[in-house]
Amino acid sequence: MVVEAVVVLSNGERLLCSCKENSDLFEALPWSHGTLGLLVSVKIQVISCKPFVKLKYFPYDCLSVGIERLRAFLSLDSSSIPQFLEGIIYEGNKMVLIIGDFVEAEEMCKEIPVNKLCRWYKPWFYKHVEGFINQNAPVEEYIPVKDYYRRHSKPLFWELEQIIPVGNHPLFRYLLGWALPPKISLLKLTETLAIRQLYESCHVIQDMLVPLDHVLDTLEVFQENYEIYPIWVCPFRLYDYSTPQKEHQFFLKKPAKNVSGKSFAIYVDLGAYGIPGKVKNNKTFDAKVNGRNVENFVRKINGFQMLYAYCYMTKSEFENMFDHTHYRNMKLKYDPLNAFPEVYDKVYT
Repeated sequence: MVVEAVVVLSNGERLLCSCKENSDLFEALPWSHGTLGLLVSVKIQVISCKPFVKLKYFPYDCLSVGIERLRAFLSLDSSSIPQFLEGIIYEGNKMVLIIGDFVEAEEMCKEIPVNKLCRWYKPWFYKHVEGFINQNAPVEEYIPVKDYYRRHSKPLFWELEQIIPVGNHPLFRYLLGWALPPKISLLKLTETLAIRQLYESCHVIQDMLVPLDHVLDTLEVFQENYEIYPIWVCPFRLYDYSTPQKEHQFFLKKPAKNVSGKSFAIYVDLGAYGIPGKVKNNKTFDAKVNGRNVENFVRKINGFQMLYAYCYMTKSEFENMFDHTHYRNMKLKYDPLNAFPEVYDKVYT
C-alpha cells in the first residue's frame, strides 16, 4: 500500500522513490531494515473505514480441516475474500478461524450481539475466542472498529498471561483491568539483568512465513521444538513480480509454486509467543538449538523468518533463505562505502 517514499542516503542525498522514480531503490526498501538509507516519510493508500466489523468464528476440533477451510477462503476472488482473516490454534489440535468485514451501523442485524471487547472488564480476546471451540456452528458478533484493531493489545496477544497469570480472572479484570496492558517500556525499565537473561533463554517470540501446503508440517516442528500455544495464524499472498527483464525484485524469494492461474502463492505467518513446554515442565530447553531446528526446516520449505525476532542462522544460511541479488546491487549503487550495515549484521543473534 506504500506508493511513495522519501529516503536519505548515507551521503546525505534525499531521494523520492516510487514505481516511476528511482524505482529500483523503491523495490528494494521492503525488508531492507534501514540498511540502504534512512526512511523519513512515506505516502500510503488508505480505504474507507466503517464503524463496525462483523466477525464470524468457525471452530474446528481437527486442525487439518481448519487449514483446508482457510485455503478455501484464500482461494476466493479478491471481491469475495473477507476483509479480515486470521486464525488461532489452541492446544489439542483445535483451531478457530475468524473472518470479518466492515459494516455500517444501519447494516447491523439486531439479533447479532455487539461486543465492546476493549472495555476494561472484558475477557482477553484469545480467551473469548477459545470459548467458541466447543460450538457446533459458527458464531457471529459485531465489534466496534477501534476495538477490533486493538483486539490483541490488552493481553499482548497471549504474552500477558506469563507476566500476570491472574490477569484474565473476572475479579482482576473488574478491579484492575483498566491498567492493562502495562507499557513495554516500563517492563524493560524495571527488569534486572537476570530476568533479561532468563527471558532470552527460556522464552520464544518467533514468526515464520511458510507456504500453505506446509503449515501442518511446520506446526509439527513447532510442537517438537517449542510446545507453545496458542499459535497465531495470519495468511498473506506472496506475489511473483519477476519478469524476463527483471528476474529478481524483492528480498523475499519468488514463490516456488503459484496458485493455479494466479501470480501469487499463499503463505501463512505462524506466530509462536511464550514460554516453551519444556521450560514449563522443568526440562532442558536450548533456545539456540531449538530455534535453529525451526529455522532449518523453514528454510528447507522455501519459507521465511520475520526479522524482528532472534535469528540464529549463519550468514550463508541467511543468504540461502533470502534473495540478496537485487539488494546487493542497490547496496553497491546507493551505499557504496557501506556506511550502513547489511541486514544480517543488524538481525543475527
